[in-house]
Amino acid sequence: ESLDRSFPAWQGKILDAPGVSRETHWVALDGDRPVGMTFLKRLSEDAAENDYTGVASTHRGQGIARALKRRAIAWARQHGVSWFYTSSEIGNARMIAINTRLGYQPGVRRLEVAR
Repeated sequence: ESLDRSFPAWQGKILDAPGVSRETHWVALDGDRPVGMTFLKRLSEDAAENDYTGVASTHRGQGIARALKRRAIAWARQHGVSWFYTSSEIGNARMIAINTRLGYQPGVRRLEVAR
């Protein structure tokens, strides 16, 4: 598939953006193959957003997403974060269930549009 932007542009937005560091990215591996990932975006000294979690379709339903999110939360707590935020697609029942089990509570609905 083609990307809508270059790798350096993606890297600037995902790996080097404000509030994000390479230290706050986690990747789940099956051998040497990446099968899941998540990262935290620091919002303030004591708040962070679990900005994205994804697992390869071949590995879903095995607890990988939950384990990645738990690892990110543990790291954040060790680094002074006490407020956690996340988001999910409205129809993503599996991720909503994971977030609920982790203690996230529904908040504001956000609508994104593009033209």
